[in-house]
Amino acid sequence: MSKTEKFLVTFSLLVFCASMFGIFGYNKIFNKGSSQQIIARVERVSKGTRVKSPDSFEYREVKVNDPIVNGDNIISDKNSDIAVKFLNGPRLIIGEESLISLRQVDGQPDLKIEKGSFSGTFDEGDILDVLTNDEVITLNGEKDTQFSVSHTKEGETEIGSFDKELKIEYRGEKFTLKNDKASVSRTQGLKPRTPQPKSLAKDNKLSGQEKGISIDEPIQKQGMSLSPPYPKDNHIFLHKTGGKIPVYPKAQCKGACELKVSLNGKNEIKKVFARDMVPIIYLSVEPGSQAQVNWKFSDGGDETEGTFEVLENNADNFQKAFDKKLPVEVMN
Repeated sequence: MSKTEKFLVTFSLLVFCASMFGIFGYNKIFNKGSSQQIIARVERVSKGTRVKSPDSFEYREVKVNDPIVNGDNIISDKNSDIAVKFLNGPRLIIGEESLISLRQVDGQPDLKIEKGSFSGTFDEGDILDVLTNDEVITLNGEKDTQFSVSHTKEGETEIGSFDKELKIEYRGEKFTLKNDKASVSRTQGLKPRTPQPKSLAKDNKLSGQEKGISIDEPIQKQGMSLSPPYPKDNHIFLHKTGGKIPVYPKAQCKGACELKVSLNGKNEIKKVFARDMVPIIYLSVEPGSQAQVNWKFSDGGDETEGTFEVLENNADNFQKAFDKKLPVEVMN
């Protein structure tokens, strides 16, 4: 073998070894399974949800307990979703037809929403930065604070809160939201919905003719045999000593949903529920109370409504229901 041939063989071996070392080093540093890069894990996933890492051109399917790497893009199809838990941040449920990137910047959970929606629950001390339209919205709350975020077709970001206070910061402006929604946009800034009148927000009590009927604290739907929507339209409840009447429009919220209740056409009270929650409230009825109750329920684009009456249990009211052939439930 000539010197030239020996040189070429030696050079080829050196190039091969350098290439192998480079590949090994790249995988060592940028391996998706590296504990330094894992920022979250999958808790639940449905078919039609895929994930793409920043160093990959292809989306992959994931399963429960799979890691989510810093910068992973999550895309979900229609009727699909995924639940993930940041290692040092909130638990999130990413809804259908969404495109969301999960990140961690300086140890802080960070999320970029391109389209769709997600809901979440905070642990104690959690903070989440939400990036939309190249602007940052910071959310935080106490333990078990539930919230929802959706990217609307109009380019706004809609934020919903539930039973506990959600703190929002945007462009230096701070706002606290509870059982309500707010919108965020470049043109309007942070714009909360009009709050309830103080007389209603204080204790959910209804005044005037409706005195004695209020919205009770929600109770977990356990051991109930009701079929939603309940009560049925034009249902009549007769009572002598009062009691509790459930308003149960749907078995489970598909997204962030809202239930509104009004008595005799006024004094509307609303209740907001997170994704996957059971939307149910109870009317607490005191003796002697009477009212016509109207309820409206919205869950994304789906809307339903109904009407029923609460009357004293006496001969005249019973005869009225009998003559009209309306469904009657005698409470007591």
